[in-house]
Amino acid sequence: LTVDGSILIDNDAPRGDAIAVGIPQGNTGGASLAGGVEIYRYEDGLEAMPWGVISGETAAPGGALGTTLIGSTWNGTPTLLVGAPQSSIIGLEQGAVYVVPFPLF
Repeated sequence: LTVDGSILIDNDAPRGDAIAVGIPQGNTGGASLAGGVEIYRYEDGLEAMPWGVISGETAAPGGALGTTLIGSTWNGTPTLLVGAPQSSIIGLEQGAVYVVPFPLF
C-alpha cells in the first residue's frame, strides 16, 4: 500500500514510499489480540523493522484493528484510514475507522 506514490516519513526526511501492513489479530503495541498496523519504509528495499506502529485501542480479544487499510490524501496530507470492525471505542463494539495523517508520526 502506497499513499499517492509517497509518504512523509518524518519532518527531516525526504519523501519516500512506505508499506502499511494490517495485523488484525496481532499484539502490535503489546495489547494481546487487539490488532494493529506496522508501517515499513521502502527506500532501496523494504526495511526489516517497522518505522511506525499503530496499536489497537483495546486488549479485548478480536479488536481487529488493521482489518482494512486505505491510503489517500486529505487536504494534501498523506493519510491512512484504518478499519477496526470490533472496536469498542465508545464501549459498544460497533467498529470504527481511524484517520491517521502521516506527519503525526
